[in-house]
Amino acid sequence: MKNIKAIIYLFLLLTLIACNQNAEEDSNQTNKIVTSIYPIEYIVSEIAGDFVEVETVVPSGADSHSYEPSTKRMLELADSDGFFFIGEGMEVFSETMAETVQSEGVQTLRLAEHHDLFEDAAHDHEGDDEHHHGDFDPHFWLDPIRMIDAGEIVLDEMVSLYPEQEGQFQEHFNQFKEKMTDLDEQFKSNLDQVNLLVAHQSFTYWEQRYPIKQYAIRGISSSEEPSQKELQELFEDIEQLNMNDIVLENNSDDRLALTIANELNLEKYYLSNLSTRTDNQVEENMDYVDIMLENLEVLKQLNQ
Repeated sequence: MKNIKAIIYLFLLLTLIACNQNAEEDSNQTNKIVTSIYPIEYIVSEIAGDFVEVETVVPSGADSHSYEPSTKRMLELADSDGFFFIGEGMEVFSETMAETVQSEGVQTLRLAEHHDLFEDAAHDHEGDDEHHHGDFDPHFWLDPIRMIDAGEIVLDEMVSLYPEQEGQFQEHFNQFKEKMTDLDEQFKSNLDQVNLLVAHQSFTYWEQRYPIKQYAIRGISSSEEPSQKELQELFEDIEQLNMNDIVLENNSDDRLALTIANELNLEKYYLSNLSTRTDNQVEENMDYVDIMLENLEVLKQLNQ
């Protein structure tokens, strides 16, 4: 009888230990969202606050259009609740990664499916060069108002993942919306008419929202090479507009743009397209709003 009681006691003890271990694992489990690029990371962080850990695939300083994580890295990132990305070729890895993590039960958000977020961006340039036509332009995040639209999409996805946090998420989204509205007003009130000679056609959403006109050496894809005809037409625009400046991107080493700048003796200015942050911006803890305001200061110089 004593042996039977001892066995029952041991069984109960082991059961309690196992339950305690499971409870500890559950309490230590981190709510985690993986994002493809920095602007999505910023939106998720603003809405979720400290409730969610956010990890971004494309590291600081990398080219978001060409960066590819290893298969091992993609599997590591599968240990998350959600993977939020743009798709449609914006990130070369995202569609494959989405399939990989979905097979592990991870919820995915593909922003390219939300067509209203990108509407008109590829259709407002009927007079532009051929390589500017019909392309999907993923750079919605440069427009603070479209950031609000993206925030609403992310908010819905976050609530579906963590319904018990809906009230907190909504409160954070309202604060995020105020920040974006204020940022939009600052751009509107500080710019008159700015002509930008740019290395890469990534500022179309600025053109639609503000008095800005871009003249791009390359198309929406930073790896796309312009034709001789397109370059000739660009040089004619530069001469007619008496343009003396060129805008380069912080995370880009565009040799063609640098060659044109040197050949035409153009003064170089630098903007961030915010798909990733530079190492310095990360070290200085600069967020989306800080970098956009830094961009605005550059635009104000070009506006003079």
